[in-house]
Amino acid sequence: FNTLLVTLAGTIFHVLFAGMAAYPLAKHKFPGRDALFAIILLGLMFVGQVTFLPSFIIIAKLNMLNTYWAYICPSIGASLGLFLIKQFIEQYPKEHTMIQKFFNIFCNRELSRLPASRVFKNGLRFKQRQGTFLVAQQNRVLLRLTTPNACMLFFKGRWWETLVAHTVRSWSQKRPNSPEVWQSVLFQTEGNNPRTKNEVDVLLNNQQKLIFIECKSGQVTQNDIYKIDAVRETYGGDISLAVLASYYPVEDNLREKCKDLQINLFAPSYIEERINHLNMLPAWLEKLSNSLQL
Repeated sequence: FNTLLVTLAGTIFHVLFAGMAAYPLAKHKFPGRDALFAIILLGLMFVGQVTFLPSFIIIAKLNMLNTYWAYICPSIGASLGLFLIKQFIEQYPKEHTMIQKFFNIFCNRELSRLPASRVFKNGLRFKQRQGTFLVAQQNRVLLRLTTPNACMLFFKGRWWETLVAHTVRSWSQKRPNSPEVWQSVLFQTEGNNPRTKNEVDVLLNNQQKLIFIECKSGQVTQNDIYKIDAVRETYGGDISLAVLASYYPVEDNLREKCKDLQINLFAPSYIEERINHLNMLPAWLEKLSNSLQL
């Protein structure tokens, strides 16, 4: 009973307080935000044993010795949970999050109940008509989808992957050898009980040389970089290439990580470029394909 009580209480309070602290750090800009987050990250540098004595002194001064709170309180302020939740929240752009929330709550996740248009605060609005989907803010287009089932793709989070695959396929059809293009490729383990081990958003076969493309419509993290690198090494080998296609700009430290791991990064340099940046993909792929042939 003691273990169950301490574990449940510590987990619930930690997720609650870490979530409340992570959201403003991820979604709001205020003076000292980066410095505050850096201080929080410093807590990850120390192992638990280092904090035993300071925690004991604090608990003793709060008269919590020999109580359940002596075990629960130290876990509430742990830095790791806040860091993980912040990274998760940052994956979803703010404007997309607001529209998704409206779809989940007011439309009960049913496309048939989605209105033709809706205006939110800060001038954010969306329009949908005959399969097309438009997101704009203060007369500035943030996203325009004209593919079939655009609404379904947007609310399932696969719109960027579909746009990239469509652009790659159009580029492939114009080339003399017409490289093969597949979307949502699953790699399964062998044996009596096969299971899905990895998924690649877009796979391009250029004369028996593979190009693995990972698509990210939100914030890019180190896990995304390590994932596409592992897939390339496992299924493609030295003659294959890995591409990380991001809808949003990528932080400088992650760009350096991609360069170190020889991952080709396709991403806008500035957030204002993200709307039309996909138009540059065919020329970028042409250059990448030529380097692969060499």
